[in-house]
Amino acid sequence: MPGVRSSRVHVVDVATDPRAPRIHKVIEPEELKAKTGLSAPHTVHCMPGNNVVMSMLGDADGNDGAGFAVLDAETFEVKGRWEADGAPRWNYDFWYNPRNGYLVSSEWAAPNTFQDGFDLEDVAGGRYGHSIHIWDLDKRQVVQDIDLGSEGMIPLEIRWLHRPDADEGFVGAALSSTMWLVRRGPDGRFGATKVIESPTRDLEGFPVPVPGLITDLVVSMDDRYLYFSHWLHGDLRQYDISDPANPVLKSSVQLGGLFEPATHPNGTRLTGGPRCCSCPWTAAACTSPTRSTAVGTISSTRTYGAGCSSSTPATTGSGSTPTSSSTSTRPGPTRSTCRAATPPPRSSADLGGSAT
Repeated sequence: MPGVRSSRVHVVDVATDPRAPRIHKVIEPEELKAKTGLSAPHTVHCMPGNNVVMSMLGDADGNDGAGFAVLDAETFEVKGRWEADGAPRWNYDFWYNPRNGYLVSSEWAAPNTFQDGFDLEDVAGGRYGHSIHIWDLDKRQVVQDIDLGSEGMIPLEIRWLHRPDADEGFVGAALSSTMWLVRRGPDGRFGATKVIESPTRDLEGFPVPVPGLITDLVVSMDDRYLYFSHWLHGDLRQYDISDPANPVLKSSVQLGGLFEPATHPNGTRLTGGPRCCSCPWTAAACTSPTRSTAVGTISSTRTYGAGCSSSTPATTGSGSTPTSSSTSTRPGPTRSTCRAATPPPRSSADLGGSAT
């Protein structure tokens, strides 16, 4: 469990007694920073080589200079950094496809930029991200940068389709409130296409038109539906993505936000906003609409299907102007077959860096 602000990592044992999780180990920030030169851990994935890899959002002092930290999957010792020769200025989420040999990462900002609160001047000053990055998984190097421009400000969450050979997925740009389909072409290069755009809304007393603020998204296990939350507008949406390039809005439910009032079925007023979403690990869990809403139907059995948590929205604004996305391409990753067995652990040097 990563602590973005504290840079502390808690390893929790949920296997010994699933009904009574317990802390197995705590990695203190001093150790993490000393061995990687990084801070603010965010996304965690198991990776080839018996490793646990975490995206790190800043350097040891919380400034620009992101990367990835590696833990031993058995001992949870900090092994060093994952990337072989440096990383983009910013980091946030990542997703990887071991069968086809690539990793995709997104951007937020340096911890010292966002952790004391959102400031529109930081957007104007170029201190927030608007690109995604394609990595060669074996070489641990960035091979392509895709700039989403001002229509793709703060691309946070990445959700790939679940088919093992899928070469496409979605990225939600939080501040611009746009959804992007990222897809690999026949030439092996990736492109990003804006497939959903949520319009801003006016609110008296708000400094700018209010964006929806897409803070999380999830794809159903059968790859049929995309769900995402509008933290500020307050609604959770369900799109049919049978054709990923042409999502169709099927359902919506109001769960709070800054506009229309929302009430839980038990009568409780929902005063926060939908922020994080998750799907249980069954295909039916996110694909059985049952609750009627103003737009259509959406499941009410698991916090309206996608399991969104509610928290108080923070003040923010867009102020972005549309531009087309552009890409910077480096030599593309070669496709590799999915390894049948886990490769042997790499040394700290092989992991791409020393403790600095």
